[in-house]
Amino acid sequence: MVSSFSNIMADAEVLYTHIGDPKKRGELEAKLKEASGVLKKSKEHCDIDKIARLHFLSGRCQYARNYPVALRDFQISIYAQFQKQFKEESPTSVEVEIVEKTDAFVKRALSLGSHTAFQVAQRVRWMGFCYQNMDSYNTATEKNLRRLKCVYGAAMKILDGIETDDKKLAKNINWELCDIVYNTERKLLSLAHKLKHGGGKQRELILSQIKAFALLQPYFSKEGETLRKTVREAQVHNMRAILYDDLAKHSPKEKDKYFDLMVKDFNQAIAIAEKTEGFDLFLKHMFYNNKVAFAMKGKVEDYHELQEYANKAIAYAKSDHNKHAYYILYYCNAGHLELKLGNKKQAEEHFKTAKAIFEKSKESQNDFKASLAKLEKALKG
Repeated sequence: MVSSFSNIMADAEVLYTHIGDPKKRGELEAKLKEASGVLKKSKEHCDIDKIARLHFLSGRCQYARNYPVALRDFQISIYAQFQKQFKEESPTSVEVEIVEKTDAFVKRALSLGSHTAFQVAQRVRWMGFCYQNMDSYNTATEKNLRRLKCVYGAAMKILDGIETDDKKLAKNINWELCDIVYNTERKLLSLAHKLKHGGGKQRELILSQIKAFALLQPYFSKEGETLRKTVREAQVHNMRAILYDDLAKHSPKEKDKYFDLMVKDFNQAIAIAEKTEGFDLFLKHMFYNNKVAFAMKGKVEDYHELQEYANKAIAYAKSDHNKHAYYILYYCNAGHLELKLGNKKQAEEHFKTAKAIFEKSKESQNDFKASLAKLEKALKG
């Protein structure tokens, strides 16, 4: 017996709550494919909201794997929601509507009601995330900068314009705004800076990016004490530490100062992760790896402390069957650390494991290839 479109989508919604799990994401993709097949064969009228949701979920599955396909799905999702207004148009017209007629687009989204407007805003910001990660859209040109500003601006205007007494929706609106600011502000600053200064004045750019984290505080205050806020605060410490490392490169006279600030932020990120129940395990072990990688660049008082972090990151990668390409960095960084401790044999073992993960990986490999080459050179040296 063939399941109804509604029943399949109900199962898909449950799987979507576990989209971070590769196995569940695979099951979700299968469900969405099944739903799409049922939809194509059905002669019955289908709810536009459900069609829009189907394409939104499809886009989320494709995001970070195939940005052009994800972008198309997000555009179709928005187009389906606005089908009556876009009678003579196509899904690709969504970008034109947002960029060239921003205020009118926002007004129409808000006219759909608070919950639907919220969903439209989500789809628009995911469109922005796709643009931000596609080479043809994220280079420093006036057109690309304007597109990103308009898309993210439209999403934020819709969210800010929603009037609701629904406390849960209000909280989700606040967090959606927080998420947009966290994920986009540094990129927008970077594009604007490059247009104005080219590759110059990097210190000025990095300082502005560090300062931009303060924009998150109003959203944190409204959020209250929740797990997602705690995780985001740890992510801020981690990202700021990386920026301090960058700042040290462009501030020779203050190199030690920024190195100390970097270590302090990494320590805070790790402390939050270790004391917080339910904290994302992938993120926690990424923090361990990051501290090892960046701390080795400066004055290290205790290599054995770093070794403990490296071993924790490696143990987690092994427990996850080394299935993520990102684990290549864990093994490479651990390999460099073992060399500093005089353990060449262990470093060689880490290199072999990293290379095996690399050879199995189907992801973009340029960064990973460079890390492997660097460790291989250190082993030969």
